[in-house]
Amino acid sequence: MDGAQTAGHIPIRLHDLPVDAFVFTGHKALLGSPGTGGFYVQEPEAIAPVRFGGTGTDSFSLLHPREMPERFETGTHNSPGLAALAAGVRFVAETGIGSIRKKAEKQASFLIRELAQEDAVTVYNDSPDLPIVAFNIEGLQNDDVGFMLARAYGIIARTGLHCAPLVHKAIDGGEGCVRLSTSWFTTDEECRITAHALREIAKHANPSVSSS
Repeated sequence: MDGAQTAGHIPIRLHDLPVDAFVFTGHKALLGSPGTGGFYVQEPEAIAPVRFGGTGTDSFSLLHPREMPERFETGTHNSPGLAALAAGVRFVAETGIGSIRKKAEKQASFLIRELAQEDAVTVYNDSPDLPIVAFNIEGLQNDDVGFMLARAYGIIARTGLHCAPLVHKAIDGGEGCVRLSTSWFTTDEECRITAHALREIAKHANPSVSSS
């Protein structure tokens, strides 16, 4: 199971999930550094490592260790990254996933309501479970919208296929979309500024499309 977007936003009890493996990234809702993450494997003996290197726990051996967790550890650990990930996880645990999710849902709902007032905007996830808002503006390519947000307003959004080309083939013909993501550190004022910027862009994107 892919937990890249959910870990840190939604409580996860692996023993209650009927999954053989759960993989997550550290740099999203867990507030860690890029290049960190982890995976849970229900039956590690059933998985064969694909990379080998470093037998530090038994330097006399020419073979990679078979014991856990060394079985899946190659080379030198990313210690600074893992320390940052541990700090992020502590922050999430102390703040509370419930509090984080409540704020995220409030901000995502606000952005969706604001964008829904523009007929030129198509929102693809009206009721998101995560603080992600995916949309397009009629008459503009998604990467052009991202460029305008960055250059004219200082707002960074992700554009494109978001590692999900088949999903985009179904919802937008494979063109991709603009994606806004909020975090615990996103302020309500930043959401208001972003909504105003997008509504302004939408109004000027296609004069033939009137706003509600």
